[in-house]
Amino acid sequence: ATREECVLALSRGVDEIFGRVDLLVYSAGIAKAAFISDFQLGDFDRSLQVNLVGYFLCAREFSRLMIRDGIQGRIIQINSK
Repeated sequence: ATREECVLALSRGVDEIFGRVDLLVYSAGIAKAAFISDFQLGDFDRSLQVNLVGYFLCAREFSRLMIRDGIQGRIIQINSK
């Protein structure tokens, strides 16, 4: 869910198939266990992409559908670490 074009395609597909969105549960997340002194920038960037950017893209696109349809839906983000 970190590529904008994929999230746009997903939201369009959901809209076409189901016609409305009442709930979004974003449960994608990654965490690498390491001392910060051993953490690589690439690992940190990947974590930000999945845990923050992916959530942002999904929340933005699916909230637009909810707002368009006047639905007071819910967006839930679940993280394990």
